[in-house]
Amino acid sequence: MNSENTELPKELDVIFLGFKEGFIPVRVATRNYLKYYYDFLVERTGFTGIPPQTFMSIGSLSSNKLGMNDILQYTEKSQLMAIRIGISPNNLRLYYFESGSPVNVFDTSHTWYPNNPQFGFVSGFESAFDQPTKYSDIFVVPQATIQFYLYNSTKNTIFPVFNIEMSVFKYQYIKDPDYIFHLVEGDTPKKPYFYTLGSYYTPLSYSSTVKNMMEGAPPVPIPYSLTSVDDIKRVWGGY
Repeated sequence: MNSENTELPKELDVIFLGFKEGFIPVRVATRNYLKYYYDFLVERTGFTGIPPQTFMSIGSLSSNKLGMNDILQYTEKSQLMAIRIGISPNNLRLYYFESGSPVNVFDTSHTWYPNNPQFGFVSGFESAFDQPTKYSDIFVVPQATIQFYLYNSTKNTIFPVFNIEMSVFKYQYIKDPDYIFHLVEGDTPKKPYFYTLGSYYTPLSYSSTVKNMMEGAPPVPIPYSLTSVDDIKRVWGGY
């Protein structure tokens, strides 16, 4: 399937970037759509497959073909990248991490299949190779290094292939408290998408590290507990 995935972020979409302390509203200004087929046998030197019923840490997605250590890492602070991955074979379980912890990215996988309740996984049954779904969605902030763990639940050695769809976009912060309130209340024609930073179970804090990854990042996010325009103005109005 070579057509563009229309569910990934596109121009004028409104996105709430969720953190442990609250959310930051942004609007997509411009974006580029990319697709990449990642065949482990082609991309990785010495790869001999994943043995039966075995976990394998594969680190970042390096590429022999492109000569890159990490095809998902970028440095442009004015951009974010949304990723959706189709998985083959279906039995393969995919876990996202960063440095041994839940991955430092935005994700929409609020219905991860939590056989491992701390991290959760997605397989090709939830996000098929030829039609990647929202269950594999992640958002990558600049400079983040995503690490992948795979689990072969079958009795045979398997050779994974990923169908990676990417939406790389520039964004603008939404600063109007009245408009933000209407977005939260759902009274706008265009409904916002909500994504969390980190895993669904353990969203990351809005730390100085994260702020430094995003160009012009606001000093604080909008707390989830705020219920009025005046509350939003108090926290966000001076930004």
